[in-house]
Amino acid sequence: MAAVRFFKRKGVEIFASDFGNPPDKSLQELQNLEVSYETGKHTEKIYATDLILVSPGIDAYHPILIEARKRKIPICPEIEAAYHFCPSPIIAITGTNGKSSVAALTAHLMKQAGLDSRLVGNIGIPLLEEIPTLTPQSWAVMEVSSFQLETITHFHPKISCILNITQDHLNRHPDLNAYIRAKARIMENQTEKDTAVLNKDDPTTRSLAARTKAEILWFGEGEIYLNENKIIREQGGAKIVLAQFEKFQLPGKHNLNNLTAAAAVCHAAGLTSPIKGIETFTGLPHRLEFVKVIQEIEFWDDSKATNPNSAASALKSFNSPIILIAGGSEKGLDFHPLTEAAVGKVKALIALGKENSKLLQAFSFLEKEAVFETTEMNQAVFEAFKRAQSGEIVLLSPANASFDLFHSAEERGDQFKNSVEKLSRGEWR
Repeated sequence: MAAVRFFKRKGVEIFASDFGNPPDKSLQELQNLEVSYETGKHTEKIYATDLILVSPGIDAYHPILIEARKRKIPICPEIEAAYHFCPSPIIAITGTNGKSSVAALTAHLMKQAGLDSRLVGNIGIPLLEEIPTLTPQSWAVMEVSSFQLETITHFHPKISCILNITQDHLNRHPDLNAYIRAKARIMENQTEKDTAVLNKDDPTTRSLAARTKAEILWFGEGEIYLNENKIIREQGGAKIVLAQFEKFQLPGKHNLNNLTAAAAVCHAAGLTSPIKGIETFTGLPHRLEFVKVIQEIEFWDDSKATNPNSAASALKSFNSPIILIAGGSEKGLDFHPLTEAAVGKVKALIALGKENSKLLQAFSFLEKEAVFETTEMNQAVFEAFKRAQSGEIVLLSPANASFDLFHSAEERGDQFKNSVEKLSRGEWR
């Protein structure tokens, strides 16, 4: 819809095609804009065009796109179209885990420095939506996914950042190497005048440095790193303090790594030390978000943890015993990292999903009575609460996509919060 609005303003003739059933408000807007459309199907009308602008939710190997290539019709992702019209330098951040948090934190720190930074991209705000109000003095801070990157042509960020790469989306990409190639495309159009911020501590990310002409700025051991409450850059034998803070509100070592990455990106963008605003960043919804305490039991929403590595990081953030709510649409991933993190830490598992076989196998170390299966969020929260004791943690960190029971990870997290609220009001006692 952002693309429809943007190109309609430019006088482009548009035809919209959605195989599903869009919300009524979207259809009403199409009618108001006098845009022709089809829903519930894709027809030959799609091919009567000069260009197909494709949603990142559509597989690059979808039969329609294969046919479009045969007919020599250009295929363009939204970020590619937006790049061509964007007057601002772009900061593009990707990675398997942490990209939303790092993008949000980067935009926050830049705003604290007095810069006009806009948080856009895969985080939920299309870049095309913001372009009318951007200027050459603004910064577009983008979270970018592998789905968005796999069909780019000229997309060229001033600063790129790859946080880490572990198994994910193997239900979409043919194999891990294809997933890595898609992520690495974030750097492929950069030049010597640009910067690529890479994680020195992640072996896969470290190996990608040879794939770009951009200047490499490393974060991690011996380069830009965290030392107690300081972020330090070592350069030419000197140590420069980029930032100093009293407290960072997000728990877990992985969030401290995210903070270091964001500081490195801000440094690449020219922010002078000390970088300010770290203490005031409170994080994003559904990303290890504290919800409530009920009878000295803490409830945490990490619904955006849609792969085993992300859920494992969440488990490592706590020292208390955990009752874990996990499950959902599997993506063909290895659950071993989650098992490793869970042994000795997870006291009980509430398996929330339609098909839990792989998850249950990963938690086979638990006693049978410590495992409960359900497809209802209310029941999941109540069963977790029954198994928890004072000082323990109830954590929603699914390690899977949400699409078996929910429309999105956000909806899953919202339902979790609603269920916790019901519990706090005593509605299930």
